[in-house]
Amino acid sequence: MLSIFFRLIQEHLIRGPLISKRLIQKHLGQGRLRSVARIALPLLLAMLSVSQLSGQGETLDPPPERVVRPEEQPRGRTTDLPEAPDVELSDHCGAEVVNGFELPDLDRPYQRESVTFSLQVKDEVIPYRLMSVLVMPDEILEIEAVFSNKGSLFSVCTLDGTLTSLDDDEWSWQAPSKPGIYSLYFTEVTTDATMRLQAMVMAPYSGEDRFQGYRVGKYETIPLRNNPKYDTPRGLIRVEPGMERLWLSPHFQLRQFLCKQESGQPKFAIVHERLLLKLELLLEKMNDAGIETTTFAVLSGYRTPYYNRAIGNSTRYSRHLYGDAADIFIDRDKDGRMDDLNGDGKQNLADARVMAAIVNDSYDSIWYKPYIGGLGLYGPKPHRGSFIHVDTRGFKARW
Repeated sequence: MLSIFFRLIQEHLIRGPLISKRLIQKHLGQGRLRSVARIALPLLLAMLSVSQLSGQGETLDPPPERVVRPEEQPRGRTTDLPEAPDVELSDHCGAEVVNGFELPDLDRPYQRESVTFSLQVKDEVIPYRLMSVLVMPDEILEIEAVFSNKGSLFSVCTLDGTLTSLDDDEWSWQAPSKPGIYSLYFTEVTTDATMRLQAMVMAPYSGEDRFQGYRVGKYETIPLRNNPKYDTPRGLIRVEPGMERLWLSPHFQLRQFLCKQESGQPKFAIVHERLLLKLELLLEKMNDAGIETTTFAVLSGYRTPYYNRAIGNSTRYSRHLYGDAADIFIDRDKDGRMDDLNGDGKQNLADARVMAAIVNDSYDSIWYKPYIGGLGLYGPKPHRGSFIHVDTRGFKARW
């Protein structure tokens, strides 16, 4: 429940006292909802201002993975990410809404790319006009529009799965049985604002060393400290040829997170929605701090256990293996290395410290609680520049 309220508080601080009626009914009981919200939120804000989710400086992982191979270095225009082709539509699905959905454009100045409402999906509150979420085949998602304008009406368009309307602003959607990428479009009629929710229906995975011809390697059978975040993943995203340019969120594409091991097709990956939300949030904070950039260059995203060992990393529980970690840097001049962020005329560890300071400045904020995780600094090597590691492991770790 706390994780849900952290998200509600985050949007409450941004948008004001509007609150999700279903969540209040579920967690605070029936009654006069706005009165309950006015009482409960200030109390939660007061309590959370003096509490922490995890111990300070606690590090349960072994030392983090090292990038040791030249092929890990990003090549060429690391922030030049072309558009992916849109989905094909049938006439019954509001083709004018879907065809009119504007894909991201990183050539224009940074914009937050939020809409006039948010969607509560699983344990996340999504304010952006495009977001991908991981789903298992036949899984049922409960979706609710929150923080919308009073009296808002919504229209929903989807080609696949089973969509059921539960209320004017609540729906359930059962994913198809076949793994793939499926889009749902939510439009607030009064503002004409549209959000595309992209369901990444994964291929069920049971820990095989080779999965559909792709070398995955072996996950640890016993989770670290029995933490379920270190369970073997239940599924993997099947990446067919041409899917690499798929937009996952307003500023990030699938290809930025793919494992760099050499293989045939198809490939497989994991990219958790909470990592995408954290990266979008940190990108906003970088721009607020005067570092104008439209994306992060991702040195390393998902890694298979096989690849993680092949590049010499001994960390058996690296968060990269679970799809919620990214090694990132800022590369506005597109030379494949960290930019000179502190203006000293050098490219060194000090530039990574600039990024890390912005991450650390967010740590004590209430809205940041769902995104607590690891933060690591790495200096330059001959084959790459400096970078920082971020993840959403759920407790604080620093190195």
